[in-house]
Amino acid sequence: MQIEERPPQTQYIGQRGGRTLFHGVRLARSLNIEPNLFVTINFWETSLTIYEMAPAFLEMRRKYARWSQNPSQPFAGHSVPPTFLWVLENPEDLGFFHAHWLVFIPPARHLDFAAKLNRWLKSGASQIYTPEPVHIEPVSALIGAAEYMLKGQIPSIARYYGIEPVYQGWIPGKKRSGCSKNLGPTQHKKTWQAGKHKRPENWRPNKYRAA
Repeated sequence: MQIEERPPQTQYIGQRGGRTLFHGVRLARSLNIEPNLFVTINFWETSLTIYEMAPAFLEMRRKYARWSQNPSQPFAGHSVPPTFLWVLENPEDLGFFHAHWLVFIPPARHLDFAAKLNRWLKSGASQIYTPEPVHIEPVSALIGAAEYMLKGQIPSIARYYGIEPVYQGWIPGKKRSGCSKNLGPTQHKKTWQAGKHKRPENWRPNKYRAA
């Protein structure tokens, strides 16, 4: 009898993932490309399973990247590099699995983005069970929004950054958070070395062992 292997799982945002988000949102501020929309995609309100969430969300981000850089004629002049941070959550392992997505969208394209986002979700899910599986809110406090996304870190690391940890459940796969390349570790290092970005005072290299 062949035993089906279970995919790897994560229980928390690890050291590297948390650091990437922590610095990425601050780098966005230094580069003047701050995410201005906070998107929540409730995959549990669709026919997609928790195992299908990450691949479906990856495809949505790829479509967003093409859309952001290649606007249609009505939005000519509003092309922007893909700029975002994201996390996957499954609070308390209760099955309400979803994605939080901090993303930069030119104001002139907000309505078009909302329409496209729902279309991208529907293209990946055979059924949508609720009227509004996607929620979009303007970002009023960028750092606060990022800290909300970081609540699912390893508790000791979350507390070090001044964040109250809240268990966000198991997620299939090894990656439960990330950001666009222009906010990632490589760009962070280049910008810091060029003197264009100041690291937070409580940043210390190698404070924690890899999770």
